[in-house]
Amino acid sequence: VVNTDSPTINVFDLSTPASPVFVRDIATADTLGIHDVSVANGTLYAAGRGGPTPGDNLGAVYLYDVQSIATMDPPLIATIDTPDQTASACPTYDKERLLVSQRKIGGALKLYDIQDPQAPVL
Repeated sequence: VVNTDSPTINVFDLSTPASPVFVRDIATADTLGIHDVSVANGTLYAAGRGGPTPGDNLGAVYLYDVQSIATMDPPLIATIDTPDQTASACPTYDKERLLVSQRKIGGALKLYDIQDPQAPVL
């Protein structure tokens, strides 16, 4: 669960949808808050509105390894800086590309090569 004004992601176990169970919080470094998250193949992609640097008007996508989220805090895999506030981030099935949308009127869609998440290529 995300709150657009918070950098924290609340994780719940929904294996029994009628009785969700809180698992843990993920505290990101985002300065404005997480707008959206998606999870694919054990990786969580969090679209950050403000990025980790206050006042620079850049967004970011935070990648976390959530394969063992029930038993440990998820390690941060990478932070990908994006222009403007980030609205959403969606990986391709093979996790080699990441489609990122901006949170503004007329905002662009950007396609990143994330085969090496530490060195993404726009």
